[in-house]
Formats: sequence, C-alpha cells, structure tokens
Amino acid sequence: MAHLQLSPVIPRPLRGELPRASVAATLAEAETPLVVLVAPSGYGKTTALAQHARQTARAVAWLTVQEDHAESGALEQAVVAALKAALPEVQVPQWQAAQLSPAPAARAQALARDLDGAPANLDLVLDGADLLGTAAGRWLDVLVGALGEGHRLLLSGCERPPLQLSRHLAAGTARLLGAEDLAFSLPETQTYFAGRQAAQSPEAAHQALEGWPAGLALVASGAAPLLLPDDLLRDVLGRLPPEVRVRLPEAAVADTWHEAGLARLGVALPTGWLRVARAVGLPLTPLGGEAARPHRLVLNLLEAELRAQPERHQQLHLAAGQAAEADGEEVRALGHYLKAGAQDTALALAERLVRRYEVRWEPRLVRQVVEQLPEVHLTPQLRRAWGQALLETGEAARGEALLRTLRAEGHRDRRLLFALGTLAARSGRFQEQLALADEGLALTQPDEPTLSLRRLRASALLGCGELAAGLQEALAAAEQAEAEDDLLGLGAALALVHEAYMVLGQPLDSERALRRGLEVYQALGMPSRALALQNDLACLLQGQGRIDEGLTVGTQALTLATQEGSIMQPLLQATLGDLHRAAGEYEQARALYGAALAGSAAFKLDTLPPLIWPGLAEAALRCGDLPAANEALTRARHAAPHGASESAHQLALCEGLFAFEQRDWAAAQTYFAQAAQSRAAFGVQERAQAYLAELARQVGRVQAAHLAPLRLALQHPERSVLRADAAVLTELFALCQGAGEVTTGHPAYPAAPGVPCLRLDLLTLGSLRVQVQSEPLHLPRAKSGEILVWLALHGPGTRERIVDALWDGSAERRHGEHFRVAVRQLRCALAAHPAVTFNPLPFEAGLYRLAEEFEVCLDSRLARAALASGEPEALRRAAEAYAGPFLPQQDAEWIAELRGEVEAETLAAALTLGAQTQATDSALSLWAYTRAADLDPMNEQAQRGLLRGHLRLGDQGAADRAYARYARRLLDELNEAPGFTLRDL
Repeated sequence: MAHLQLSPVIPRPLRGELPRASVAATLAEAETPLVVLVAPSGYGKTTALAQHARQTARAVAWLTVQEDHAESGALEQAVVAALKAALPEVQVPQWQAAQLSPAPAARAQALARDLDGAPANLDLVLDGADLLGTAAGRWLDVLVGALGEGHRLLLSGCERPPLQLSRHLAAGTARLLGAEDLAFSLPETQTYFAGRQAAQSPEAAHQALEGWPAGLALVASGAAPLLLPDDLLRDVLGRLPPEVRVRLPEAAVADTWHEAGLARLGVALPTGWLRVARAVGLPLTPLGGEAARPHRLVLNLLEAELRAQPERHQQLHLAAGQAAEADGEEVRALGHYLKAGAQDTALALAERLVRRYEVRWEPRLVRQVVEQLPEVHLTPQLRRAWGQALLETGEAARGEALLRTLRAEGHRDRRLLFALGTLAARSGRFQEQLALADEGLALTQPDEPTLSLRRLRASALLGCGELAAGLQEALAAAEQAEAEDDLLGLGAALALVHEAYMVLGQPLDSERALRRGLEVYQALGMPSRALALQNDLACLLQGQGRIDEGLTVGTQALTLATQEGSIMQPLLQATLGDLHRAAGEYEQARALYGAALAGSAAFKLDTLPPLIWPGLAEAALRCGDLPAANEALTRARHAAPHGASESAHQLALCEGLFAFEQRDWAAAQTYFAQAAQSRAAFGVQERAQAYLAELARQVGRVQAAHLAPLRLALQHPERSVLRADAAVLTELFALCQGAGEVTTGHPAYPAAPGVPCLRLDLLTLGSLRVQVQSEPLHLPRAKSGEILVWLALHGPGTRERIVDALWDGSAERRHGEHFRVAVRQLRCALAAHPAVTFNPLPFEAGLYRLAEEFEVCLDSRLARAALASGEPEALRRAAEAYAGPFLPQQDAEWIAELRGEVEAETLAAALTLGAQTQATDSALSLWAYTRAADLDPMNEQAQRGLLRGHLRLGDQGAADRAYARYARRLLDELNEAPGFTLRDL
C-alpha cells in the first residue's frame, strides 16, 4: 500500500529563510493548471512552495509525499483528505458515488467535478511528487486534465513526476521551473549573506556553488571555509554533540526523520537528537508532527558512514525493510533488503512484485524491480520477465538476446515460450509462432493456465491465413476467459476476435468485440491494456469517415503509450499518421510516420513498416516533396511482399495515386482496380472506387454503377474516407450533385460529435434566464451569466479580453481569480444538464468558447435579425420578446453600450412592423406602435402610429386619452406641446 503523510499545516519558515520574491511571483502568476518544480536536492523547492502557500489568497491543500509506487489508492485518499481540510465547505458526493467504480480515472474525474462548485480557487500541492509511481501519475494526469478553471496542481521533486509532462508542456497547460529558476541570483545571495552577517564573499560563493541555495546557506552560516558540499555538511555534522554525531549515520535508513519512528527500527540515538540536529543548522525541511526531511546529500553522506559499520548497516536496513514490507511499501523494502545484503529475501520479494506487475502489464515496473538486483543472482523466471519487459519497453534487441539465451540453456517453461512466440509474431514468423504456442500447450500441466498460449495460437493461425481456425480459437479463448472469470484474458481474447472478424469482412461483429473489450479494460481500470483496442477503434473510426473522433481516440492513447514507453507507440503513431493523412494534414502525417518507422525498429515490429511506407509516400507526394515521395514508394514496393494483403492493397492504391498525379490514366486504372478489391476497413476500397469513377468521368463513361457504392461518402465527404480527396475529385462531386446522387434532405451518416444539436436559450431582456433544451438552468454567480452572454455575442475570446470587458479594463489580480471561479462554475452548471455529454465551455489555444454542440439563441439579437429580414412575423417576435433592458442588473461598459443598441433596434423593429401592417392589419399595427411607444414614450413616430391605429379601429376615446397622455408627458419633461393635433392625422 502506498504511504503518504498529510501535513496538517503548511511547512513553517526555516530559520533565516530568504523570501523568494521572483519565484513566488512566478508561482502566483502561472496560468496553467499544472505547475512543476524539478531540481536537485537543496534548491528550495519546498521552501518556495511553502512561501507561496503562506502568501496566496487561494485555498491551499498541502501533501508531503513520503513513499509510493504503482498503487494510486493511498494518493487518492490523501488528496481527498487534504482537500476537505483546505475547503471544508466543499462536499464530494460524485467522488463518493464513483467509489463503486474500479477505474481510478473515473474517480479522478468525479473528484474534479466536485471541485467545480468550490467557492475559491484551489492550489493542490504535492511536495516530493517524484516518489509517486506510474499508476498514481496516471491518476493525477486525469485529475489535472479534468480540473475546472482556476484550480491548479503544483508538484515538486528531484526528478520529473510520472505525469505526461511533455504533453502538458507542448499543449501549454503546464509550467516547469527547473534548477536555473530556483537557484539564488547574485543579488539574492548578497542579500542572504548580509542578513546572516556572513564573513565569506557572496560573489565568490555564488560563483563556486552556482547559486545552489543549500550550499550557500551552509557557507553563510559560517559552517566551513571550504565550498565542496560534502565538506560543508561534514563541518555542520561536526557541531553535533558526540553522542548524537556517532549514532547519526544510523538515521540514514529513513528518508523522513521522526524520533519515535527511527527508535522502532532500533536506531540508538538519544532523546531530543532531532531538535539538536535542527539547532546546529543541518539542512532539514520541517514537516508536521515533529518530523523532518533531511537533504538528500545528508542521507548519502550518512549512508556512506554507516557502510563502514557492516554489521550495524545490515541490521538496520534489514529492520527498515521488514517495517516497510509490513506497511505495504514493498519496493522500498526491496531497496533496504538489497542494502542489507539479504539476497534471498530480496529475490523472493522481487519475484512477488514481478508477478504482480506482469499481471497488471507494467513492464517498466518489472524493469525497475529486476534491474535493482545483481544479474548474477537472477532466477530463470526473473530473467525471463526481464527479457519480456525489455521487449515491451523499446529495448527489443537486449530482450531477445536474453530470452534466446534462456532457450539455449534448455529452459522450456510456458512463459518463456509465450515470450518467444510474441517475438516471432512481431517479425511475421507466424509458423514459428504457431509451433511455439503448440509446444507451450504440450508442456502445460493440468492445473496450469493455458489461456495466454491459446491466444498466442489464435494469433498465429490468423497470421498464417487460417482465418476460420483462428476465429474459432479466439472465440474459444474468450469463452475460457469468461468461464475462469479472467477479465484480463477476456480483453486480450476479444481483441483477437475483433481482428478475425475484421479480416473476414464482418465489421459489425468486429466492432461488437472491440467495444466489449474496451468495456472490460475500462472496468478493470487498466488503460495500458486498452491501448491496442483503442488503436483498433481509431482505425475503425477512420474507415467510417469519423476522422476527428479517430484522432481524439488515437491521440489520447498515444499520450499514455508515450508516457509508459509502450510497444504500442509506433502502432499508434502509424494509425494517427493515417488519420492525419485522411484529414488532409500531410505534414503532421509525415512526422508521425517517421516516428512510427523509428519505433518499429526499436521494438522489432517488422510487420509494421509495409503498412507505413504507402501512406508516407502519399503524404510526401501531397506535400510536393517528390524525391521523398519516390523514395518512400520504392521502399513500399520492396516491403510489400513481406507484409499481409492489407499492405498490398495500400500499395496498389498508392501506386494508383502516383499514376493519377502523372496523368498515366491506364496505369492508374489498373492499380485502382486492384485496390478496389480490398476488404480492409480503412477506406482503401472506397477511395479506389472514387478514383475509378473519376477516370470514367474524364472519358464521359461514368455510369450509375460507378456512383452507387460512393453515394453515402459523396453526400458528406467531410465526414467520410474521401475527406482528403475532395479537392482532387471536385468535378466528380459536382457531377453527382447534378445527377441527383447527392441529396441534401437528410445526412448520410448520423451526426458525429461536434454537430450543433442542443438548444441553448439566453433570455437577456429584463433579467437573465438560461435554458438548455427549454429547461431552466441555474447559474450560481452573476459573473458566470455575464461571461456566458459575452461569449454568445462575441465568440471566442482570451482571458485578458474577457476580464478587460467584464471589469472595465481593470488588471487587478483579484479580478482574474474571480473570473476563474465564475468560468469554472459556469462550466459546471452547463455540464449538469443530462443532455450535455461534452465540455460545454472549452478553453483551447488560449481562447474560451461555447461548445459547437450548442445552438445558441439570444433574444437580444432578435430585433437585428428581424430588421435584416424585414419579415413581419420576425419583427413581431422581436418586439414581443423585449421584456426589459438588456441585463439590467449588470453595469459593465460593454453591457451599457449594448443595452442602448438593443433598445434602439427593438424600437426600430416595432416601428417597422407598425408601418408595414397599418394598411393590412390595423390591430397588429396598433400593437406594434403601442410597443414602440412603451419603449420610447417621447418618440413622435410611435405616438402618431398609435393614434392612427386607434382612429382606424374607430376608437376615438382611446385616441383622445392617448393623445392627452402624450401631451402631458411632453409638457412635464420638455415643457413643450405636441407638434401635431389629432385632426392632423
């Protein structure tokens, strides 16, 4: 079980602590939801975060990470406890409801949704986050991605935390502060030395230590005349009383010092030693509960001294390992056992950890465990696991050599044979794969599991072209997995079932198997296992013309695969290359194809390049890089014989495109005819058929038979596999339109996500009322409503522009903080409607906007639209909709200006309607002029029209009363008389 310490208070200031004004300003002003401090020990990461936490007006939840690994449960619980302490008024009902879900990602998203309603902006600080494991990092990635506007996650560590930091940095959603940002500047060093009345030269010390804060603190304390860090530490240690100094090396077995905790390990330090260590100036970070974290350099120096006492070194590390293992901190325990020289104990623990990580498909964690052990002591099982983990993490050559060495030594267990079979599959040696699977099954004892080998056999049969047998084996494997309640095995078997149905040309059965497999992995909370199926889903979406959806699925999967160094990286890069090519984004496609080719070599995926080269050749051709295109086409020709039929069909399509570009119509006809025979689901057949139809059109021989298979794709090429070909096939599309092959009455495909479908009514006249699908929506803040209306009227806007408008040009930081809370709560309120299954208020490329799924209707724009159309019914609706001034309870300048515009436009609409209908509909004309007079009682045109209306309807009395009211108002307000009489009308 992971272990974290929740500090009840933010760390206290260190003695003589230097205020880091520039760092504090950077932390306060960072706009990104993720801020990461990464620097070696002694650069003041904790100090900087603590200063910020003590100074900021934001709510701060502080966690000090002590130890963690792959498990994310302890982190999740500690984060929730910290949040409740920081924001006691915030409840977490959605997170509590999500506890029934086995998927950590679902719980992280639920927690973020709970925080949307927070009355303040939150900074969640995790100090020492580099100690977190991969699973905890994934949980934080989901959390930070789902955090509402204004909330931030601040992390610190000596190394990068296990989040997708590169992706966040590339997307502009993270700010990284390194050693150069945290080092003392020369002025800071001078100020610090002056405050400490240090005799040493601050300039010389700053240059020698390159601004290293911990070292400079030691020099300024007068601890030592030398500037080497170890010398400085030894000098400070020399200030300790002898009874503490002689025993202090024993404290090296703990990276967090607490007197009671170390005493339980048998450390023989006198009572009060920790207070003494602080007093002499040893670099310790104070934690809550009378605990402190020693500087890493201190621990390294003390560990070296403890090793000089071999017996004591072994005894204490053995006790520390046992204590850590009892607490569930098994990786930490392994390190202690190795330091203690307890090889047998360490090996037994390593084998348990490796078995667990293999079940979870965590090859990097397998390597982390095994590579701590001396290679000479590794058992065959650990060597096999290590070799397989190397295969899965991009060091295929080392992994293969290790596995083949085991085979040569005579080892023949089923796991080794499975690993070798997997290696054969990647190289396209399917007969060898089948033989290894059969050998492994023959070796399996009755009580041993066979599912993985059956899956290997099914995959081999499919690779050998024995499709029916492969499908039956895959179905049998899925049935066995369900019978054994092996959800992991079921997910893998369903992937094979999906593949078999796809090759057999049964897409509906294929998609059912695919989505069932994804459900299995989602339920298990194992996103790594789902990568292959996500790749297949992206391919399936491409084949259906749902390019943007495919890009979303593939990009999300590639982000995780990159973080974990997964073997799926090159496959996902190739798939995304295909998707970008299908979208007409050829430069992006070229870059992805290049990365996929490099990854194929690293992971020994020999069957992948034949599928990549044709796409790369087309992308280069479309970019106008003919030399690169020809080189890629040549490589595609050489690689195709070694690939499956899918690559042959892709090559035929590519050859046809090149011939088409060169106007070699006969060759193009031949190649496209070959590609049109493809049963692949990735658009090869449809594209080939379209180009065949274009060739027929060019010679005047296009027939209905050419167009019939393309009708659906040609109706909406932007949502089909022909999206990138639209520019080339323009005349074919036009011909089909003229022939009635393309209609506009109904879409050929169901509306894909992103098509406007939800009505969002903003009733701004008289008061603000918001409706989604005609249902009232409550907004918790007036500013949330003002932001909503601004975006609806002005379109996408930057934070700076919106804040400038809403607060009349004020640049105060408090307004920026208020804006973030209002945006977050607006997004939360919109998302609360059950029909809103998307992000209602995206923030992308520095711009806020309302989601495209909304059909936004504004009553304040009715009059302008009605005046433009001149339609009487539209004019009537505009006049009728005016229930009062535009946003009367708001007083921003932009609102005041628009308020006048809306009133003037509504008045004009009413006057126009009255004039249009006075000869044809006297009652409606009277109503319109009455509305106009209500809007502007002094408007003479409105009053004349109103009076004429009464007279036309024969109501002299009403006309007399209306004229009298008008005359009285003019006299009271302007001291004037009307410029006309009733007789004049």
